[in-house]
Amino acid sequence: MLLAEIPTVLRAGLYAVAALAAAGVVVIGHLMLLPITPVAIVALALCFGLRVLAIRLAASRREIPGEAQS
Repeated sequence: MLLAEIPTVLRAGLYAVAALAAAGVVVIGHLMLLPITPVAIVALALCFGLRVLAIRLAASRREIPGEAQS
């Protein structure tokens, strides 16, 4: 029955968006012939930052009284 479920990565938050943004940074860095280590660090920071932002925004949304939850 696992095949009938949509993966959590595609359902929840910005997992896929953060990963896609980081992958885009790596691809652009590769196309620009930049060294991989700094490009990977920037991609990691971007992915981590987007996830932290998503978590904080979700947490702040829950604290708003009277707003309907989705």
